Amino acid sequence: MTKGDDGMFRVSVDLADGDYGYKFKVQTQSWFFDKDAWVDVIDPYVTRIDPKGKHAILLVRGGKRVVDEYV
Repeated sequence: MTKGDDGMFRVSVDLADGDYGYKFKVQTQSWFFDKDAWVDVIDPYVTRIDPKGKHAILLVRGGKRVVDEYV
């Protein structure tokens, strides 16, 4: 990932069609955790989470991200 001028981190990855699980690992500065602790974070913009709630699920169909399968 690279940090943009707006402070946001971004990455582009070409993925074949399928379902992909992912999460972010961030070094926190929050008072909720020990200083500089590494924590796993689920993407707040995800539309699906695995049944155990441990990671986000990204759907790729036709080479594009699918946000909602309902038609």
